Amino acid sequence: MTTNDKRKEAHQLVKMNKEEKPKYNIEKIVVPIQGDLLPDVKIYQDFNLAVIKEMAKENNIKVETKELPTFNDINIALERGDISVIPGIVQTYKKEEFALTYSYFTEVIYRSNGEQLDSEKSYSMLVRKTDEDLYNFFNDMISKFNETGKLKELQIEYLGERNHLK
Repeated sequence: MTTNDKRKEAHQLVKMNKEEKPKYNIEKIVVPIQGDLLPDVKIYQDFNLAVIKEMAKENNIKVETKELPTFNDINIALERGDISVIPGIVQTYKKEEFALTYSYFTEVIYRSNGEQLDSEKSYSMLVRKTDEDLYNFFNDMISKFNETGKLKELQIEYLGERNHLK
C-alpha cells in the first residue's frame, strides 16, 4: 500500500466517524399508542408514527411504542418522562410545563365522511421543556421534511386527500 493510499484510507475513516456521530443526543424516542381508537382517529396515529419513524431513521435513533389506554394516561406518561412526545391534536396544555414544537400540520382535521373532527388548526408535537435535544430534533426534522417534500409524501400516503399540508 502506497503512502497516498494510506492517506486516502485514513481520510475515509475520519469522514466515516464524523458522519456516524449523531447530531442529537437522543438514544430513542418513545411514542404513545392508543389501542381503542376509532378508525378515523387511528389513521392520524399511524401518520404520526410514520413521520416520527422516518425522522428517527435518518438520524439512527431507535423508536419504541408504548400502548396506553387513554389520552389522560398519555399526558401523565409525558409528565413522568415515560414517553418522549405526544404527536397529534394539541389544544389545551399547561404551557408552563410543556413546550409545543413546530406546528407542522395546520389544516382542520376531518373524518373520512367529511365531518370535521377538530375545528381548530392545532396540530403540533408536544415534548417536555427539559428535552431540548428532542425539541430541536423535531423542529429541525419537520423543517427539513417540509423543504424536501417528505412530509407531504407521508401525508398523502397515510391521509390521502383528507388534509393538505401548507
